[in-house]
Amino acid sequence: MKILLSRGLLRVGLSWRIEYFKTTNGIIVMKCIQCQGKLKRGKVPFHVDRKNYHLVMDDVPAWVCPQCGEVYFEDKAVDSIQKALHTLDTQTMKFAKSA
Repeated sequence: MKILLSRGLLRVGLSWRIEYFKTTNGIIVMKCIQCQGKLKRGKVPFHVDRKNYHLVMDDVPAWVCPQCGEVYFEDKAVDSIQKALHTLDTQTMKFAKSA
């Protein structure tokens, strides 16, 4: 499982384990790594500052801890963010070379 923390750390594989379990009615409950609070699904903004550009995404699906505010992105969101960054990096380099 890929997990992107709000502090910008990317962990792939089993480097971080988020404790989760299914309740009797099939609801997945996940616990925050920082404070053990129960994570809730939500949407959060994501931003990153690179050398030649700034990327801001609104309403990115995530798991959010209501106790401490820590944010965890699932694989699909991480993949989308990484794809956008790769595309922007490539286009920015092309633009810089043509100038």
